[in-house]
Amino acid sequence: QATLLATVVSARPIYVSIDSSESDLLMIRRERMASSPGAEPGQVAPGEWRPVDIATADSADFNVHGRVDYVDPALNPQTGTIRVRCRFENENEQLIPGLFVRLRLFQDTQVQMVVPDIALLSDQNGRYALVVNEKDMIEAKHVKIGTLDGTMRVVTEGLSATDRVVVNGLQRARPGLIVKPTLKELDVPGTTAAGGSSSSSPTPATSKGNTPPKGPKTPAKDGTPHV
Repeated sequence: QATLLATVVSARPIYVSIDSSESDLLMIRRERMASSPGAEPGQVAPGEWRPVDIATADSADFNVHGRVDYVDPALNPQTGTIRVRCRFENENEQLIPGLFVRLRLFQDTQVQMVVPDIALLSDQNGRYALVVNEKDMIEAKHVKIGTLDGTMRVVTEGLSATDRVVVNGLQRARPGLIVKPTLKELDVPGTTAAGGSSSSSPTPATSKGNTPPKGPKTPAKDGTPHV
């Protein structure tokens, strides 16, 4: 009887394979054919592979970056799925074969507003933010929200890039109150926006697919209203 002497694995690079559903395949294929008909399966443009991120079991952040490496030429007729292989360079050997990971595959890119999630409050009409207007008076603006990326939330409607959003001192802030806002830069990983003190401007950021926003270097302001 043969004895197992060694097991050979690949660690640099390392691969993660997923089985994508037929509906997801058709949606992505339709978008690819409309925007870049010359691209191969798994690419967003000719020669440019679709980016992917993964998060390990001990992390909420998708901070390991890679790309699609290979797409099977046909669906599996028994499962109605297609195998997609993703490649991660894994230079620091953070990943080892057999780890459980969550994978995020980007579909498209668009510009979105992001603000600290703690600044978005709720009432019977939905989510809203307290902003400081040009007269340094607090007012409420109802918003429509998108995905959450770390501590930042995508806002699809209701805020503009010039709004000063109250972040700290929310328990003392109320609509109609005149305040002296303190503006302070916020340092938020993955964006150029900020999060921290009390009144912050929503920051344009680039979000891909469902997730989270990584965007242009547009400074944002924020500070704390002194009530």
